[in-house]
Amino acid sequence: MSAFNNDKPYDRFIKEQIAGDEIYPGDTEALIATGFHRCGPIHITGGNKDDEVTRQEVVSEMTSSIGSVFLGLTVGCARCHNHKFDPILQSDYYRLQALFAGTEGKDVDTYTPEQKAAYESELKAYEARLKVVQDELEQIEKPYRAALTEKHKLALEPQYRAALELPKPQRNPEQALLAKNAEEQIKPAWDEIVGSLSAEDRTRRGPLREKLHAIQATKPAPLPAAFAVVKHGQACAANIHPQGGRRQEQDGAGGARRPTRPRSNEWDR
Repeated sequence: MSAFNNDKPYDRFIKEQIAGDEIYPGDTEALIATGFHRCGPIHITGGNKDDEVTRQEVVSEMTSSIGSVFLGLTVGCARCHNHKFDPILQSDYYRLQALFAGTEGKDVDTYTPEQKAAYESELKAYEARLKVVQDELEQIEKPYRAALTEKHKLALEPQYRAALELPKPQRNPEQALLAKNAEEQIKPAWDEIVGSLSAEDRTRRGPLREKLHAIQATKPAPLPAAFAVVKHGQACAANIHPQGGRRQEQDGAGGARRPTRPRSNEWDR
């Protein structure tokens, strides 16, 4: 919107979107523009992760976006094979992708020393105001939290209770793990604490919570940072991947190569 309102030349706008950090080093607007490359899907998974495959999906998304937005072509088809309807070879696709192989998403600080000093001063004052109310709430909730904790201890299985009661220096690795799990089990939930409050303490707590929320609403805005991409810091290999998959395996001696996992995007077939 800022580029439009300031009548920024379109060729300059495109250059900033594609490689603003490289073409215009030190230009904050150009750095912010590179956030274009981070607007695709983010792969978030639990358990075992294949970082190389995840990284390949990111650069493939960047490559396809460049083709669709700035070339007006669905170059993503050439990820797996030579394009059937446009003269784009698979090798051309990976040459284009190689331009972005050395980049990584990063939030880059763009604040000045003066802004940082002002922010730290405001944050210190905010935290001081917050602590006063938090301490008052803690005084109300502390005895109830302690009582609930003891109640939960009695409900622990014997091995957990024994590990928890053992002094930390005397615990072996197994006992340390049991004690850690026990600490999580005996920790009261906030609704348990609130539910156990007396009518008098509940009445005292209500206005304090409202005051706490009012103070939290005055928390200083975070320091400015650009949602950008930057150079990875090391050379990255950019190879042609048969059928578009990062991990390939051979189907027998001299057989066809196939991906070791399903493609995540049906349109890449």
